Amino acid sequence: MTATAPNYLDPNDSSFRLSDGWSERLVDIAEECRDAEPDDAAARVGDRLPADYRDDPVLGEGAGRVVARLPEAAIDMTREREHVDYVVKFPKAPNPDIVGPGGLIQNGEEAITWRETHSQYLLPVTAHHPDRWWLVMPRGDPVLQYTRSELVKWMAKAKDDLDGRVAADDIYEENVVWMHSDDSPYLCDYGTTSIR
Repeated sequence: MTATAPNYLDPNDSSFRLSDGWSERLVDIAEECRDAEPDDAAARVGDRLPADYRDDPVLGEGAGRVVARLPEAAIDMTREREHVDYVVKFPKAPNPDIVGPGGLIQNGEEAITWRETHSQYLLPVTAHHPDRWWLVMPRGDPVLQYTRSELVKWMAKAKDDLDGRVAADDIYEENVVWMHSDDSPYLCDYGTTSIR
């Protein structure tokens, strides 16, 4: 499946562009991830990404997606970027044993929710494929700057601000990351549901 456009970009982050050919390459990786058995999806992604990392390029996986570092080769380095590191989310095959949306739906929900809210609590969607095969966000770090009670208060404010646009089940500590660019926490996984 070929993208109709190289990037669907967040107009607020005009600094980011994929390098030539990378939209299609990410689609190929996403299709291989989705065609793999659920237990093999992360390994397939890791095998397909360039070996320009000291560590495994796969950062984690959930029921519906594999999250990996976006290789530097994929980023148009001729432009000044707002963030240093990015992640890419690939959909996995739907698992009949797990209730919830699949990765394609999650990618679409995150792209739509970000576009419609631009909430100060959401990690921005930097770029995404029009058919939801991949989604790019800045890479955050674990939140170590907040005490647990401060994080609980932040999550309560996020729930109020998002007013049902993000499933309450998505707003929990492991889904909150810290961005050093503005010393703020953000929700990084919010593709479970939204109200239309």
